[in-house]
This record gives sequence, structure tokens and C-alpha cells, in this order.
Amino acid sequence: MSIRTHKRWIPFLLLTSLVAIYAHLPAAAHDGHGDRPSDSETSLAAPPAGMDGAAQQTALWVSERIRQGNALMQRARESGDARLIDAARGAFAAALKRDAGSSAAMTGLAWVYGTLHEFDASVTWARKALSQDPRNADAHGLMGDAAVERGDYASAFEHYQEMLDLRPNLAAYSRGAHLLFLTGDGDGAVRLLQKAINAGAPYAENTLWCVAELAHIYWCTGQLAAAEALLDDGLLLAPENQRLWAVMGRVKASQGDLPAARSAYAKSLALRPQLTVRIAMERLRASADRHPSAADGLAWLDGGGKGPSAMDLGDDIRRVRIYADHNHRLPEALEAAVRIYARYKNIFAADTLAWCLYKNGEYERGRELIAAALRFETQDPFIWYHAGMIYWKLGAREEARSHLVRALELNPRFDPLDALAAEAVLAQVAPRLDMGKHPDAM
Repeated sequence: MSIRTHKRWIPFLLLTSLVAIYAHLPAAAHDGHGDRPSDSETSLAAPPAGMDGAAQQTALWVSERIRQGNALMQRARESGDARLIDAARGAFAAALKRDAGSSAAMTGLAWVYGTLHEFDASVTWARKALSQDPRNADAHGLMGDAAVERGDYASAFEHYQEMLDLRPNLAAYSRGAHLLFLTGDGDGAVRLLQKAINAGAPYAENTLWCVAELAHIYWCTGQLAAAEALLDDGLLLAPENQRLWAVMGRVKASQGDLPAARSAYAKSLALRPQLTVRIAMERLRASADRHPSAADGLAWLDGGGKGPSAMDLGDDIRRVRIYADHNHRLPEALEAAVRIYARYKNIFAADTLAWCLYKNGEYERGRELIAAALRFETQDPFIWYHAGMIYWKLGAREEARSHLVRALELNPRFDPLDALAAEAVLAQVAPRLDMGKHPDAM
């Protein structure tokens, strides 16, 4: 067993079940964490021997409600149908009404509220579950999920460590991988995701989620051939998996195969419409037209006039970033980004706020936030690109150059428009690093 200490900020913390954690979701990496794979149904236990008939019937009824809730949550993961989450909440609540001490039912409610990004409620129910059963691995995982979203990575490490020690399975490995990637250890994240895939899960979709996540990490770090091979294998087994096709679209775009990228995105959208995939299609079109402003017409995003502040956190973090990317309703996007970061001081919220500040001309404040986003040097090319552009506006040419170079080192074609913008700035800044001239408006 290989055990290594965290190399940046928690020297005492070890992933004793497999690898150590050193000192970044995907999302895409920027998506919320509530849809992470879970094996909650495995925590159910048979009624204890010696129960009388009535008590045993009650225990079986409660177990059936919990199984029903778990199945509904899994179907919600696969379909994106929020109505199933409400139905699952009802099943878990019914179980708890019959058995007020059911740790599994409490965990189910923690899962529901975590999926809805209501993390205060999720933590409350997870703590109640742990008070009934301190060895409840799933409750530790959900506590870790909430800590990740809040940017409390030390607490996330502790809870994920407990989960791994109690039950090293796909759900634990995938969570550990996500945290490792966030905090700068891409190689460790790859190893854990490979363990997750090898471990498998009761539901094939959960394993395929890990395949897509691993392919995404390969994409982030420019390992395009490895990503393509992994996705090809996954799509042979599951040609109707929306997430696999979405990541394949990114990979093909980064390989410069725009027809194949459009085809992959179209298949993803046909299976399950996703905002981020539609935007990716628009950006491909804009890059092919050599006219970046073609991606700026986003009135269809407004949803009948509702701005970002009217949406839940999951939609907020994606939509606010999209608004900033396309210069759409920038003051409102900044307001929403400030509100999000006040509650969730995680890496992606910091990056989104920094980018909104940049787009609104507040470069000094943007510098502070992008430093917070890069405190672990997460291997996400977008964050490095945002940092480079902020430093460029501040006239800090060497910092601009180093951050933009890093973005392109990770993936030279990380975005059909932003990669070109990075190259354009580098063409200006590299020959004149000693001039100290403030950049022209871009």
C-alpha cells in the first residue's frame, strides 16, 4: 500500500485505503457535486433476528421505502427529471416517519438535499444519520460533498477519508478523485478514477459517470488520445449515454475535428438537452465562422426574462459563467457571482467571480479572486486562462504570459474561442515583456 503525505497543506492527512492526498469539478468540471455516484442502497441491513412479527413487518416496510427512494434518486441522475427527486424525498420521509431512528432514511434525505444544493439541510440530515450510525460511509460522503461546495477542503478530506476507510468502493473512489483533482493532484485523481471504474457499481450509469470524469481529466491535461480511447470503449457499451457524447465533443473539438465534435454534441443534445452542450455547439459555430461575436446572442438564455439571481445554485454557476463568457448582462452576472461566492467559497465560485469582475472592468478585485481560485494550481485550463487575461489587463506582462502559457500547455485547444484569445495576447506580450506598457482594451 502506497502512503504519501499531502505536499501542500495537510501534512498529517493520508488516504490510508489507497494513496495519500496532496494539495479541482469538473462541472464538465464546473458542474455541481450533487450528482456524484452513490451506493446508498448497499447500507441497508436486514431486520435483526429475534424481532416480533409486527416489528419485523415495520422494518421491512421501512427498508422497502428506502430502496424505493434510492431507486428514484438513481433514475433522477440518469434522466434529469427533478420530479423524481421530490418523489424520493417523500419515500425517505415516509420511512423516517415509521422509524425515527433510521440512519439510512436520514442519509437518503441528506442525498436529496445535497442534489438540490441545499447543503445546510444536507449536512443536518447527514449529521443526524451519523449520530445514529457513526460508521455510515454514505453520510460521511455527503458531508464531504457539502464541504467541497463550500470550499472547506480540509473537512472534505476528513470525511472522504472516513468514507474510504469504511467502504472503499466506486462512490468513495470517485469522490476522492474529484477532491484530488481540485487540489492539484491530477495523477492521483486518475489513479482513483481507474480504481472506481475497476470496482464497478450496482448501476452501470455510475461506472460510466466515472469513465466520463476520467476522460474529462485527460481532456483538461491535453491527453486527448487517452480520452478518445476511453470514450470510444464507453460508447461501445453505452451508445445512449449523454455525458460520454458531451465529453467526446470536447475531445474532438480540441483535436481540431470540428465535424466530429458537432456530431458528438448533437448526439448528446438529442439524448438529453444540456445548456453547456448547446453553448459548446454555439462556440464551435462561432469559431468556424471566424466571428467570435456570433456567440454573443444569448437572449434565449434568459428564460422569459429571469436573470441569474432567479435560478438555483447549479444553474447559477453555469449560467453566470456563460453570461460572462459572452458579454451578456454583465452587471447582473457579477451580482449573482458575488452572491454565490459569499455562500460557497470554492475554487469554481472564485474563478467565476474573478471572471465576472474582469468582464466588468474590476481588474484589481479580479486578481484577488483568481489567486483564490488557483491556490492549489488546479489543472483546469480555463482558470489559468482567466488569470492570464486579468494580469494582462493589469499590465503585469510576465504574470500574464506565464498563466496563459500554462493554460495552453494543459490543452492547446481548450476552447475554440478562448484558446485563440490566449494566443493573441501571447503574441503581443511575449516580445515586449520589458516595456511595461499597459495593454490596449481587448
